[in-house]
Amino acid sequence: RINLHKYYPSAKISKLSKNIKYYPDVNMTPLKKARLQEIYNKYVEHKGFRDLSLTIDDMIANSHGHIYYTHNNVIVAFTFYKIIGSNYLSVEFAWDYENPKLSLGHVSLYLESLFARTQRCRYMYLSAGYEKCSLYKADYPGFQWWKGYEWSDDVDKFKSLCYTDEEVKILNFANT
Repeated sequence: RINLHKYYPSAKISKLSKNIKYYPDVNMTPLKKARLQEIYNKYVEHKGFRDLSLTIDDMIANSHGHIYYTHNNVIVAFTFYKIIGSNYLSVEFAWDYENPKLSLGHVSLYLESLFARTQRCRYMYLSAGYEKCSLYKADYPGFQWWKGYEWSDDVDKFKSLCYTDEEVKILNFANT
């Protein structure tokens, strides 16, 4: 999670964010829904994910709202989120990878933090993760991770666990 009282963007991300507009929106038009599905499909393909069954309808059903991001008046990314008490949960994020120089993953986190603060949230949860693909989270100011009994700021230990988690192999999973 990110402690929003300690989080601030890098100068690069702050500058890049000026090229992106963001719109917290709870209404979904058919045209927007189609564009978000297109973005999600590109995202899944780019990441090499195998499960293609998640749809925008699933994301709508599992969230309180969404934020979409535009560059040059074109929707290029989205986040579905929930707010529970003083906690902002990023349920699903995707972007189209048309222009990697936009750094939309990092920019969206900054813009989501602005939105979360307007909702009086103290923490942002960036989904689960103790694998190498989650290492980037430890680079954000205010990052904390759950040790199973308390929150920790020990970034080096988190990174070590992420690398170790990648080494875990399931040798036999019954009936699969």
